[in-house]
Amino acid sequence: MIRPSKESEREIIRNLVNPVFKKYSGHMWAREKDRLSDEGFQTYHEKGELFVAEKEGSIIGCITMSPEGEDAVKVGMLVVREDLQKQGIGRRLMDYTTQLALSNKSCKRMLLTTLYLTHKPDDWNKVQMPTFYRKFGFELVDTRDLLETEPAIVEFIADDITLCNHEKRINQL
Repeated sequence: MIRPSKESEREIIRNLVNPVFKKYSGHMWAREKDRLSDEGFQTYHEKGELFVAEKEGSIIGCITMSPEGEDAVKVGMLVVREDLQKQGIGRRLMDYTTQLALSNKSCKRMLLTTLYLTHKPDDWNKVQMPTFYRKFGFELVDTRDLLETEPAIVEFIADDITLCNHEKRINQL
């Protein structure tokens, strides 16, 4: 079952999200930083933008979907418990957000960003995630070097990072 998050699930969700992001991208940060802070959880939760996958009363995955401008939503923070990956949970989370986006007739695009370390060709985010999102109709629309476009972020970033922006068009007549 997929549903909106509950306030009481803050620590469970943070304990799901942060280790996965640290494992796959933690080495790119110059200082220790959680992907989902208490404040971040509160913001997503209060706005109704955080959704969880639940199985037998346990949270096994999550995803966010937030408005982006007047005609788009941005999907992010897709996480599935590692021992349950490759069982269709990520697909169900993506299908859920797609159906939510389609139900809003003014929404014309779904957006997402993947990132990878520029100098590590086998990086999980570079290879696996874009392939996963292509299955849902997302296409690469542009890339940019984070340090070139955001030079002030150098104090947080320990390596060269490329951001890849993806888009899926929906509700097109």
